[in-house]
Amino acid sequence: MTREGAWSAFVEDYDITVPDERVEEELRVMLMALSRQMQYAVFTTGRDARLPTAEEQEAQREELRDEAYLAVKEELVLAELLARQDFPVSREELEAEAEAVARRQDVTVEMVRGFFGEDLAPLAREIRQRKAMDWVWEQMQSGT
Repeated sequence: MTREGAWSAFVEDYDITVPDERVEEELRVMLMALSRQMQYAVFTTGRDARLPTAEEQEAQREELRDEAYLAVKEELVLAELLARQDFPVSREELEAEAEAVARRQDVTVEMVRGFFGEDLAPLAREIRQRKAMDWVWEQMQSGT
């Protein structure tokens, strides 16, 4: 099993309430993004897109509802895991992540700091999330 597979299995098995309102909001955002993608495709290709039938729209909505449910559940599980476990992030880890972002984006570390803020808090959050997912992987590997 891969790390991603382990994380997905952990989220799927995790017992947590997923509010319908959050799922509906996530679904609404996903449908809007899909609509924008279709509009963009029509705009850039100049071709008319066939509008989906009512049945196709409903099938697509149900498929996206499942994705929305999993996205919201993953967010809630991760938030709860981060609240229960301590995953500290050192200044060295933050600096290394800022340097990695700078390399990937072909910008300076100063530009990364300008974007994320001097404390690099959004990067710290990403590192903590990654550590939480790694922790789940390690727990599954060790059988605990």
